[in-house]
Amino acid sequence: MKKFLKQLALYTILLSILVFSINRWYLFMDKSDDNWTNKFMSVPENIQICNLGSSHGLYSFNYEDLENDFTCFNFALASQSLSYDLRILQQYQNHLAEGCIVFIPVSYFSFFGIDETEEAEFLSKNKQYYDFLPPGKIKAYDLSTHIFERFLPALTAYETLPAVLFGGRTSSNDEIWSRSAQTIDIPSDAAQAYARHLVNEKLDGEGKRIHNKEEIHALYQIIALCQEIGAVPILVTTPYLREYLDEVNTNVPDFAEDFYGIIDQVTAETKTPYCNEASSPDFIDRKDLFMNADHLNKEGARLFTQKIVFNVSAD
Repeated sequence: MKKFLKQLALYTILLSILVFSINRWYLFMDKSDDNWTNKFMSVPENIQICNLGSSHGLYSFNYEDLENDFTCFNFALASQSLSYDLRILQQYQNHLAEGCIVFIPVSYFSFFGIDETEEAEFLSKNKQYYDFLPPGKIKAYDLSTHIFERFLPALTAYETLPAVLFGGRTSSNDEIWSRSAQTIDIPSDAAQAYARHLVNEKLDGEGKRIHNKEEIHALYQIIALCQEIGAVPILVTTPYLREYLDEVNTNVPDFAEDFYGIIDQVTAETKTPYCNEASSPDFIDRKDLFMNADHLNKEGARLFTQKIVFNVSAD
């Protein structure tokens, strides 16, 4: 029995060494940043201009022309809800300078749909927050997910593990962001975006639009926190292509009244300015400035950021 236990202990040690070695090599060879979360490893102090948001914030703000004059940061991530915007702002509020401008993107899907934790893709998208948020700020926190995502990613990289170990992997984010919508089928992309934003998991059993009270309340909390710490909250709806707007307006004619009704109520009650750039004439027909029907590309984001910061400064 002792001999068996010694052999078991030896094999366990050897297996552990092998697993940790593979994981360490995987981390060394994997230089990708698919979720854009590496930026949270070095959030600057005294941020003067920043933005929250989902992918519409992630891809619509490009601060490269402002970085010599201001400390800027993009807190947005793909599929990020307002309730996660709030958690991120709470986590990094001490990094904001007095008077910091905080752009809060409100997209057409921001106020609607089922509880985020009940969405089919929730567990998949929720993994990105294990990279930088503490357990108390992560929805439906799971210790095992934390361990694998943060410390042992090689053990869950079933599809990419061999390729990364033997060939490495670099980030393709900049390439993706630099694409032009001129190269894709815009009407098809607009139809898919409309379904994703305003149909899938956004309607109840009777086909009525679900107002997500948690997300609407989170917006009020974000604004209140900004005001409490001396930051300047500004709501913004980022530019869309005409095809996307037409898809929404054709399928749900009452949507604008519903969406902007919520914004009107929030801005009236909180005295928060709102920049509605959804149908901006500077962008609505400029496919060369978009990566798809509803996301600006890198150059479009650079021009949009210049415009909105200038307009805010002028006011």
